[in-house]
Formats: sequence, structure tokens, C-alpha cells
Amino acid sequence: MNITYTDKNRKYIFYIAFILILGSALRIYNIAAPNLWFDEAISVSNSGTIQQTYTLSNDTNLYWNPAAEKKLTFLPYESIDPQPCFYYSLLNLWIGLFGNSEFAIRILSAIFGIISIFLVYIFGNALFGRKAALCTALLLSISPIHIWYAQEARNYTLSTFLVILVAYLLYIAIKKNNNYIWAAFSTVGILSLYTNYLISCIILSGWILFLAKKNRYLAKKMLITNLCIAAFLIPWAKILLSHVLYVKNNFWTLRPAFDSLLITLRNFAVGYTGTKATSILSLIIFSALIIIGIINLKDEKRGLLFSFLLLPITIIFLISQIMPIYIDRQLMLFSPFFYLLVAHGITNIRQTKVRTAAYIAVVLLIIPSLYNYFSGYMPMQETKYHQGAYIKEPFLPAINYIENNWRDGDIIVHSHISTRPSFAYYQKRYGLKQDHNIASDHNRIWAVLSFWPRNGVLNEDTLLLRETLDARYTIIKSVEFDGIVLNLYKTNKS
Repeated sequence: MNITYTDKNRKYIFYIAFILILGSALRIYNIAAPNLWFDEAISVSNSGTIQQTYTLSNDTNLYWNPAAEKKLTFLPYESIDPQPCFYYSLLNLWIGLFGNSEFAIRILSAIFGIISIFLVYIFGNALFGRKAALCTALLLSISPIHIWYAQEARNYTLSTFLVILVAYLLYIAIKKNNNYIWAAFSTVGILSLYTNYLISCIILSGWILFLAKKNRYLAKKMLITNLCIAAFLIPWAKILLSHVLYVKNNFWTLRPAFDSLLITLRNFAVGYTGTKATSILSLIIFSALIIIGIINLKDEKRGLLFSFLLLPITIIFLISQIMPIYIDRQLMLFSPFFYLLVAHGITNIRQTKVRTAAYIAVVLLIIPSLYNYFSGYMPMQETKYHQGAYIKEPFLPAINYIENNWRDGDIIVHSHISTRPSFAYYQKRYGLKQDHNIASDHNRIWAVLSFWPRNGVLNEDTLLLRETLDARYTIIKSVEFDGIVLNLYKTNKS
């Protein structure tokens, strides 16, 4: 039976529709179930106080622990979240329209994650044709790390969307040399850098494309657009400098080693929730597919994917030897080009059975990670495999317990910043009586003792707070909720 051009179109429309539905379902499923964790609560807080957030105030009261002898935690804004403002502005508008429930806050990220699937299909089609484009869209739609952040109220899926759009517009601008497209590239570039500083790596790396002789005549337009983007960043220069200096001197990420690159590849492939077995197999299979993809790339497209994938990650890796910025949740912005390369490798396998086996192998590697993610299980516990990412634990049971046992004159203190923003979000959302401010007439102190992993291991500041309160006051209750220990102390005034 002969397949007409129209039949082929319908077939591809069906495929991309199926992929979009699959990606949407995975991103929306159970999205509202986990309580907002630290980073998300910071997003909500900053979106509601954007002007105050970016004044670079040294006000530390929000995170100071007033119950201990030492001022344990002094964290002005730039120490907590050195990010630009576009996502927060967008989230503020979104909350104004749809409210501040977990679903409303997170669905914005899911929407950009879903749009990114379609956009990477458009880009893939322009580069390699429909088959590779569909494969790329499928890989992105079921990517565990992208699903993770599509269900988190942060700027990562918006950043990913903008990265793909910047790269696509630059590619089309070079192909067509249309002034409107160059203007669109410049506009999206400005929005991108006001969303995530690391997108600058894509814009700067794009200069590699102008080494090709046939593109050199366009270098002047690239320079003009880059200068335009830089000019719009001038009002942000003071804040940008503050963020850079903080990250250089105080940021918490580790200096990356060679195995960090392998972990990044593994996380692009199977996410944080991959098992040891799937992690090893993913390194082998995805690496083989990447090699096949590279071998089958033409010089121009090899340079393009080098510019948008390998060069930015290499730049960030080298910068991180001096200033730590190498985090996989940030590097995932460049992962769509990783999926493009893998898809190009799969679709260039000539033997039908081997190509089918490659599809099946990739999907089978990812399924256990998705199951673990939706089950709230992270098999490989070492933090190097998931720097800064933790399974979201519920805060509401602890907050509700305090609310149900609250008395006038009570106060709450936190041993670690990991719990404070989430408590503040739920207290404000539900209008709770709980109070974080020290009052001279307080009778009881609720001490919230916790740390990032929520596994019962307490850090030095937490232990210091507990020792200080144990020495001064009488403990009358102690309960634990999912790694959060609540100690209720009675003061000498009671």
C-alpha cells in the first residue's frame, strides 16, 4: 500500500500529539501532592516581594535563629538564591491570576516543560528531519530530570524553553538572514539572561557557528545583537556583580571532577532516581548512541551541537574550578541538545532491528527511574549524584501539629534554613497563629530541628540550638514527622 504525503503528515501529527500527551501526563500527574520545599517556598516569597528582594538588603531577621546564644544563620537574599528576576515576575502574575496552591504554583513550570517538548521537535525537524525530531521529543517527554523540575516551582523549565528558543532562532537567523528573526533572537536573549545567567553560555558559544566561511558575513549582525543584549543588562549590573561575588566566595556546590561529567551524562539519561544498574547501563548505551550521532553529523551541524552542548558544559566545568556553579539542575538547560544528539544516533542506525532495540533499551532504562520518582525513592543516596536535590518531604504534618497544640505566647525557632521558608509559606497561606518573632512574654518555644537530607542526621548548628535550649529550658514534648523533629520547651516564666 502506497502512503501519500498527506498520510505521512497525519502519521507524524499523531506521533507528536501522542508524545505531547504523554509528556503532559507525566508532568501533571501528582504534581500537587508534595509540600513545597525550600527552593519553591523561596520562589513564592521572592515573587511576592520582587522590589524588596532585589534591593540587596542586608536584613537577616527572616533567617536568624533568635533562640541560640550565637547568631547561627545570617542569610541575606543574595546568599539564598542568586537568580535574576524574570521568572519571579512571571510567577507573581501567575499567582495573582490562579492563586498560590501547590498545583497553581507548579503548573507554570509544567506548562513550559510541555511547550519545550514541542519546541525541541520543531528545532530537531529543522536540523535532522522528522524522525530524529520525534525521537528527541520523546526523549525529552520522558526525561526523569525534566519531569522532576517540571513539577517544581523554579525557573529551570522556563530556562530550558528559552535555551531551545535562543538556539533555534540563532540557527534560523543564520539560515535565512532575516532582520525580524535577528530581532527576535535579541529579544529572547534579553529575557533569557534575566531568567538564568548560564544562558549566556549559549549566546557566547554561538560564535563558533561564524567560524564557517559561509557564515562570516553575518558576524556583524551577531555582534550587534550581542551588544543589544548586553546593553539591556546594564541596569542589572550591580545585582549581577553581587550575585557573582556571593557565588564565588560562599556558594555551597562542590568543585567538579572528571566523574562529575559522567554523573551529568547519567542524570541527563535517567535522572536522580536511577538505580546503580541503570546508571551504568545508561552511560554505556547513551555514550554509544552519542558516538553514532557524532559520526553521522555533517560539519556544520557538528559545530552547532558542539556550540550548544559540549562548549557550554566545558566552560561551566572550567569556571567551577575557581567559582562553583556546576550543578546538574542548571546544566539540564543544555540537555535538549544532548537528546538531539542521542536521537540522531538512534535514527542513523541502519539495521531496523538494532534501531528498534536501541529505542526499547532507552525506554526500559528510563522506566525504573520514573517509577522511583513517582514513588518518592532515590536509590543512590550519595549527594554527588543529586547535588542540591532531595525527595520532597511533607511539612504540613509538623505545621499542623504545632497549630493544634498552639498557645498564646508561643514562638517557633528553626535550627536550619531548610524548614523556615516552607513553614512561612503554609502559615501565610492558611492564616495560622504561629509566630516566629521573639516576644518578651513568650512562655513556650517550639524548636524545629532538621537538615537537608531529612534522614535524622543533624548538622552543627542544629545540635548547637538543641544544646542551648536543653540547657536553658525544660523539654515537655518531642515528636518527629518525616525527619523533622519538634521539641516543645517550657520557659522559666511558665
